Amino acid sequence: MDLEELIILLAMVLSQLQGNKMVFDLRLIVIDSLSALFNAVPAKPAQYFSLIKELLFYFKSLTKKHFISVLYTNNTKDSAVVHRVTEVKTIVGEPLNWAVDK
Repeated sequence: MDLEELIILLAMVLSQLQGNKMVFDLRLIVIDSLSALFNAVPAKPAQYFSLIKELLFYFKSLTKKHFISVLYTNNTKDSAVVHRVTEVKTIVGEPLNWAVDK
């Protein structure tokens, strides 16, 4: 799964929740590993950061409006991916700082 596929999946989940079409009680989403999603990141920075902001929007909507926990790991040994994750943290801050109020 890549970042775009995760965003599509989260959009479908949110749509089902908003339409009261979810057939089970969803309380936790586990993503293992978030940094693995950054392997196929687009080369254009604007598109890349747009995807990140969209991902954070879904995290926030699911956690704040629907009380669904999002648990993710962020383990990687790939230096290119570590660089991308660090770059995002530098530009937009720690991702869940945007998604969840402490």
